Amino acid sequence: MQFEGGATVRAQGGQTVGQVASLVIDPSTQKVTHLVVKTGLFFPQDRVIPLYAVEGSEKETVWLRSSEEELEGFPPFEAEHYVSLGQEDLPPQWGNWAARPLLYYPPLDARPTQFDPVVGYPPQKETHRNVPPERVAINEKTRVITAEGDPAGTVERTFTNAEGHITHVLVSKGFIFPTYRLIPSAWIDWISAAEIRLLVPTELVQRLEAYQGE
Repeated sequence: MQFEGGATVRAQGGQTVGQVASLVIDPSTQKVTHLVVKTGLFFPQDRVIPLYAVEGSEKETVWLRSSEEELEGFPPFEAEHYVSLGQEDLPPQWGNWAARPLLYYPPLDARPTQFDPVVGYPPQKETHRNVPPERVAINEKTRVITAEGDPAGTVERTFTNAEGHITHVLVSKGFIFPTYRLIPSAWIDWISAAEIRLLVPTELVQRLEAYQGE
């Protein structure tokens, strides 16, 4: 399916419910997982619509499987939980997107739901990440590199959820006055004993806000 920025979004009954504002993509597959749809006329609100709720699309129209009433059940778009990918950030293999692409940037206390991009959405295709099945020790000062192979810093600490799975890696860069940035685990391509390689480009990592937590 193709999605144009500004394309009209219609509910199951044919009613116009909004417009496509941007796309959410999975960095591991470079595929669209969700649409950000601007809804409402007098009190507009952006909502995150999973791709499995989309019936089909043409260049200027997107049809949903959901009714106009069911649309209100989808979560609102929270800008602080996403990072914009400008065209200058996109590696060539990511192609040209017709609407502004975003990556999900979950907060530390995020709880996975069926609507969460990358985490928790119904898989459409099995993908194999280059993460070894055996346990790999991630130690402090493990190197972290971007998709282009540039140094992003070293591991300062990791954050895990209640099941013990790593959700974020805190990366520090610099010696005297280091900058700390929080990298979600969904942005990791592969892990070895020596380094962690990310799926995202250098420019995007550099634009992340510095982590101010304890």
